[in-house]
Amino acid sequence: MKRICRVYAHTRQAYYRHREREYWKSRYQKWLIEVVKVIRQRLPHTGGKNLWRLVQRFQRMLKICPVGRDKLARILRENGLKVRWVKRHNVRTTYSGHRYAVQPNLIRELSVTGPNQLWVADITYIDVDGCHAFLFLITDKFSRKIVGYHLATSMHADGAIEALKKALFENGYPAGVIHHSDRGVQYCCHDFIDEIRK
Repeated sequence: MKRICRVYAHTRQAYYRHREREYWKSRYQKWLIEVVKVIRQRLPHTGGKNLWRLVQRFQRMLKICPVGRDKLARILRENGLKVRWVKRHNVRTTYSGHRYAVQPNLIRELSVTGPNQLWVADITYIDVDGCHAFLFLITDKFSRKIVGYHLATSMHADGAIEALKKALFENGYPAGVIHHSDRGVQYCCHDFIDEIRK
């Protein structure tokens, strides 16, 4: 041991300290893996960020030095504990190949400084008992608050109109607010444009 330490220009004391550090590091990692397994039994699909917060809570309770998020992610990856996200369906919610007139983009140079200046609309789908439901959302760009929504069984423009009506009613019909969308058929059809003009 003396000769090996001399060759690598380290003291025996440094070698034993390093070995002890590696031992405790290994034990700490094993403990982390067990904690993650316990959490995963209760919350099998929890993501990395939430998992890290829960592990930190355990560590604070036990007064243990907290693990970093990247380090926890590496430990999970090395031990096959990362949750794989599977995309279940590929549902298309935007159809831009329509013949309706496309409205001009009013937000290219816009600087949003407060709420009710710019509302952004979008559609997402939710799987409900094997069937698709479509959620029409309107979000305030400044506050990131959902100001209007409507859940529908189809992607018809009625869902977009209902979400708009709810947003206007709930927010006291703000003057000058810009409604911005991805120019899908629901937002360019005559029914929706008539509602916007009203």
